[in-house]
Amino acid sequence: KDYIEVRPEGVGKGKIVGHLLDKMRADGKPADFVLCIGDDVADELMFDQLDSMVTAGELPKDKVYTCTVGQKPSKAEFFVDDYTDVIALLKTLKVVATKVPSKKSEFLVGSEGTQPVYCFSGAPVIEDQVVPTIDHSGGRHPPPIRRKRNKWADRLQQLGVMAILVAILRWRSGVKNPYEKKLLMYLVASLGIAWSIQRIRAKPRK
Repeated sequence: KDYIEVRPEGVGKGKIVGHLLDKMRADGKPADFVLCIGDDVADELMFDQLDSMVTAGELPKDKVYTCTVGQKPSKAEFFVDDYTDVIALLKTLKVVATKVPSKKSEFLVGSEGTQPVYCFSGAPVIEDQVVPTIDHSGGRHPPPIRRKRNKWADRLQQLGVMAILVAILRWRSGVKNPYEKKLLMYLVASLGIAWSIQRIRAKPRK
């Protein structure tokens, strides 16, 4: 693909990412999670910058994920085959992310031809149903009472789902058979669908 890039001399995606993350930290809103996806040579500057920040201890290694689109030499830690896999991955992450952005939500740099790169925090708000008390007086049963789980339970649930997704992606990166790679990506999408169904069932009925 061909494109024209207009920018100040000496300013690239790597420096922009570093500047944004440094400013967030200086403002007291450090990034809780960084997902950086790109398919271009210029995107390697972002991957290199994030790797340098992790090495310097400025970012936690287990909260930074870099991914290139297409199988090619790259400084990114992971890869996906094409943009359809990027869309599937982002849709799955959307399911486990909070619907309402938290105060720490920020956007990072996007890449030509790919989806925007997100940096967000917070856990999904999950509601579970409490069994109602039976009314032995012959009256109608009271409606189910719904309560919000505490933030630690939400955080653990989110981290559990993220750990499964990362494990699948790591396993997928070592699989050579294209058919098996597609199956693993469908497994990731299935996890997202199952999570969506659970959220729908948790909503109070009218």
